[in-house]
Amino acid sequence: MKSIFKFVLITLVLSLTFSCFEDNDDSISLSNDIKDFVWNAMNFAYLYKDNISNLGNDRFASDDEYQSFLSDYDSPEALFESLVYEPETVDRFSWITSDYIALEQQFSGVTKTSGAEFNFFEVPGSINDMFGIVRMVQPNSNASTTNLVRGQIFNKIDGQ
Repeated sequence: MKSIFKFVLITLVLSLTFSCFEDNDDSISLSNDIKDFVWNAMNFAYLYKDNISNLGNDRFASDDEYQSFLSDYDSPEALFESLVYEPETVDRFSWITSDYIALEQQFSGVTKTSGAEFNFFEVPGSINDMFGIVRMVQPNSNASTTNLVRGQIFNKIDGQ
């Protein structure tokens, strides 16, 4: 009887010890934490940092002023857009994404595609009719197992 009691007690203590911790990967980051990351990344590596006064190393007199600055923006994207130098003319290439997992997969070569690229055009003289041209079929993709070939013209998909 004593050994059963000891076993139950040890099991209870071990289960409480190992089950009561916070798994930080699943917790949602606070908005200001993400904005802080965006500001620090832009402050560290942005090519046009010298042209943006809000990215100056001496821009904020205190941490409270910095936190207030971050809180003024509704989203990390809004903060990022405010820090981009002349986005329509000079810096047309900087961008931000909300799904870093998809971005990392894309950088690793993992993409969601059917394996074919195509363009659509209007039939000359018509406002309703269109046709498409297959631009590329990737080898070893779903599209390569079909009858699609580069340069093929189509005006229906699944009979419509």
